[in-house]
Amino acid sequence: MIEFDVPFQLDTTIGTLDFNDPDNVNGYFLLMPERCKATRSLRVTTNPIPQADGVLHHRRFADGTEIELAVALWETPNDIACGETRRTMHEMLVAHLDAILNGPGRLYWQPSGYGDLRMLESARWLEPIEVSYESGVPICTFTIDSPFPYVMDVTERRDDPEGSPGLLIPSGTGTITLPTYSAAFWPVIKVYPDALAWSIINTSVTDEYGDQLLIYFDGARAPGSGNIPNPHYAEIDTFRETIYYDGNQANLKPYIDPEATDYFYLKPGANVIEANNCDALFLINNAWVVG
Repeated sequence: MIEFDVPFQLDTTIGTLDFNDPDNVNGYFLLMPERCKATRSLRVTTNPIPQADGVLHHRRFADGTEIELAVALWETPNDIACGETRRTMHEMLVAHLDAILNGPGRLYWQPSGYGDLRMLESARWLEPIEVSYESGVPICTFTIDSPFPYVMDVTERRDDPEGSPGLLIPSGTGTITLPTYSAAFWPVIKVYPDALAWSIINTSVTDEYGDQLLIYFDGARAPGSGNIPNPHYAEIDTFRETIYYDGNQANLKPYIDPEATDYFYLKPGANVIEANNCDALFLINNAWVVG
């Protein structure tokens, strides 16, 4: 559940728009909790069972996250936005949403009694603004969405609170534990190989056939060289299924064995990871399902 009566911020390329802040000099953008909602739709396929009652259950997939916001425009907590103030507040809202039509954005909020901010990452403007009035108060309703099927904590997990970000699995076996009631999370992995061929296996998750999920890299399977010498690394984005040298250099996808590889997720609870011929640094945020 998202609490829509706590402080919110929408960060875009043109700045930050604050919600639920009565001291905002640009006007009081007040979220109406009873008209706000967060959802993610599920892709479900069922087939009738031949010559029997019921249906066949197939795998289900979660779509991205959508958050619908209803914003009441007030000049101050006691004064309805009218005239020029109403116009400029609406223009400000439109400008911020237009900036994330096809650009990066983040929606932040502070859950009550929680030590970290939550965010909707890679937020985009999805549904246009619909303006209505309630007791003379202008209300702007719109929807933003994210490709991720969860919202996440702002702070990245790390082995050492004072050290570098990430959870390191040295060559061998290690465990990464997510909160029990969190969402499954698709990590970014920085891989520091010890050999031309290497693999990373999440032994705690399997596909529909019961096979463990792994990423297998063979530096000799394509023309050129897939060698990644120290201190360089291969950066794997398991959600987007990409792999790049040093994160933003050469595309290393040709060296991934597509028949052996699944870009695995981390499940809630313990994940036993095998890093073969490499050290693997997992970049992780705790994530949470909405809707």
